[in-house]
Amino acid sequence: MAEWHLKDLQTALACAGWRVEAELPGNDYNISGTWKVTRGKSEEIFIDFDGLDDMATLPIEQSYGCGVRGRPAPKLYFGRMGAKGSDQRTGWQSVLRKFVSELETSVR
Repeated sequence: MAEWHLKDLQTALACAGWRVEAELPGNDYNISGTWKVTRGKSEEIFIDFDGLDDMATLPIEQSYGCGVRGRPAPKLYFGRMGAKGSDQRTGWQSVLRKFVSELETSVR
């Protein structure tokens, strides 16, 4: 959707102690790219960004959602940003917090 989604996601992950260690290429089909995300020395996950489109795989900056590889949940869909204080902005922040919380639960 936009680069601000990626920035917000990276910030939310960092607040939970995760670090985006690398951005890996997609699969030229339905995954735009992948973040290798680590916490400490033993925890590692991969977040795949959705990029399936009619004619080509979207670049990661235009992906419309993401999910943790190998797990049915959590999933995060990128909506509109909305103006500061708007329902859209509040909704985005809420689903982002839920995604990080579910990610935490799925790793344990």
